[in-house]
Amino acid sequence: NVELKMLENFFESNGADGYIFIGGDLSEKTLKEIKSRKKPFVLVDHYIPGERVDCVISDGYDGAVYATNYLISKGFKRIVHVHGPLHPYGFKMRYDGYKDAMEKAGLMPRFYECDDTEEGTRKVIDIMLNSYGIPEAIFTSNDSIAFWVIKRLKEHNIKVPDDVSVIGFDDIVDAENFDPPLTTLRVFKYEMGCLACKRLHELLTGINPHPVRILVFTQFVKRKSTK
Repeated sequence: NVELKMLENFFESNGADGYIFIGGDLSEKTLKEIKSRKKPFVLVDHYIPGERVDCVISDGYDGAVYATNYLISKGFKRIVHVHGPLHPYGFKMRYDGYKDAMEKAGLMPRFYECDDTEEGTRKVIDIMLNSYGIPEAIFTSNDSIAFWVIKRLKEHNIKVPDDVSVIGFDDIVDAENFDPPLTTLRVFKYEMGCLACKRLHELLTGINPHPVRILVFTQFVKRKSTK
């Protein structure tokens, strides 16, 4: 296993007292290996249900509910969610938030999964347009997918936001300067890092040793890709 080998080399070359692991690609098998080292650690932007390890994550579920409810408040009913693979916990939370908000409003959720690449997203949009037609709004699981969605809609002469409103997730650097500027959910990465450092310090000093999951709310950022 390449991931486990890299981890073993990392621990052998690093004598730190504790660790912060960032990102959503850590497998359950790798996590068990990390736990076996018996050193304090905190996951950032990742959570594996049932493992009960310290982690700091953005509240994608709440953000997705907020975004979907915003679109519903504008009178939209045909709201589609375009998302990447659901094995990363962040994408799954956003998927669940969208689905629950739609069902609570008495609306039918509609999902399209892409492979988190531009070509894959283009194909999914073509499938959507051929099978479902033009939706009133699209909520995506990250900003990059939102960019690719908007580009493909433009190629079909579908205007954003006049014909379709689009919301992304993350508020990456390019979101504000995209055409049109992207409405999105801002993830507070700096604050997540600070909380992770504070939590690791607690673990190293023996304060509150019971593992915790810390959720950081996102912030809705209204720009010009939505009405």
